[in-house]
Amino acid sequence: MTQSILQRVADTGPFPLFGPIETSVSRDGETYVAHHDGLIMASAFQPLFSVAQRRVVGHEALLRAHRTNGDLVSPLGVFGAVRSDAEAAHIDRLTRFLHVRNYLRLGRETEWLFLNVDMRSIASRENHSPFLGRLLRHFAINGNRLVIEILEAAVTDQARLAEAVAYFRSRGCLTAIDDFGSGHSNFDRLWSLSPEFVKLDRSLIEQSVWDRRVRNLLPHLVALLHEIGALVVMEGIETEDQGLIALDSGVDLMQGFLLGRPRPTATEGEPATLSALWDRFRAMSTPPRDPVAADAAFTAVIDRLKDGIPLSDACASFDRQAGILRAYLLDRDGRETVKPYIPASRAVCADPRYAPLAGASGTERFARPYFRRALEQPGRPQRTRPYFSVADATLCITLACAYEIGGATRVLCCDLASGDVLTAPRP
Repeated sequence: MTQSILQRVADTGPFPLFGPIETSVSRDGETYVAHHDGLIMASAFQPLFSVAQRRVVGHEALLRAHRTNGDLVSPLGVFGAVRSDAEAAHIDRLTRFLHVRNYLRLGRETEWLFLNVDMRSIASRENHSPFLGRLLRHFAINGNRLVIEILEAAVTDQARLAEAVAYFRSRGCLTAIDDFGSGHSNFDRLWSLSPEFVKLDRSLIEQSVWDRRVRNLLPHLVALLHEIGALVVMEGIETEDQGLIALDSGVDLMQGFLLGRPRPTATEGEPATLSALWDRFRAMSTPPRDPVAADAAFTAVIDRLKDGIPLSDACASFDRQAGILRAYLLDRDGRETVKPYIPASRAVCADPRYAPLAGASGTERFARPYFRRALEQPGRPQRTRPYFSVADATLCITLACAYEIGGATRVLCCDLASGDVLTAPRP
């Protein structure tokens, strides 16, 4: 039997905030469902896992709807069929109420609940305020239990978006920018909004499996998002390869069918899938050669340089072992001290499109992170992540190590061709 939402909802007391549109809520077993315009709407919860802690730290609430005849209706179908902005706001508020009520019954006291907000509610000030504050008071919960997900690219009024985010924060809630990396997403809005979470669009993880450029970009994108103070969520993890790439990218949270599908109840404990991903990631990330032996071979070049052997001769054996793209010696200012060593096979620019930048001699390298790390830790080889070398028109990694000779500091650098960290399939 249903009750009028204007009288009593879900046995928790009156909540007269949904306006004149006819709506009712009823109990279906242990869960609550909403009835509106021939639709029956329910909640499903998909887990979000902490990558480092390997456990569930929150759930995203998702709408599940069907008609009275049993036909399923997608969330997009529900909101796409509304007849007015007022009805869209009504359903938006109703579903948030429903999700919070169903989630609280699960007793997840120390986890976040991620709630999506329809953009029409953001665009209309009265539709998000004062609803959220009354919702929190109604259920007697702290705002920091809720993470409000916002599609920032869908809101054209920057001032209204900032106002809505400020309101959510004033109620203690956290905010998440959803689907970042799709459409017209930009960093300007991120810097101004400073969300606590950024959820990467699933297209990024899908493309990263077959596009090495996207795969190599992800760790840098994640690092940049960390610099604005946001935790990064990788959505859409559906395959093991995607999970491995997500681990390699350094994201904080993972979400997707591989780890847990949406369901009316919450996910418990640590999934065996995430543990297995970590085990495989460790195995695949181990260099094919012994890293200690590789570093020893690299530092052996330095020993030969200290003995007065020319750079080209000193690098010969290491070149045969590792395949050098180029080797160069720098002083404390990051400037080359001798002519760099370039194997004969690399003497011609690999790609004529980059011919104006092909001559690497005289390049200023003081600002390069690997150079400064080498100066800070003399005698300890430093290794970069793969990056694009303009001089060679290819991906490379750089080994760098500082040493003393004749009272002067020198830094030996060797650029090596980079292989894939993960051997994901190609189409």
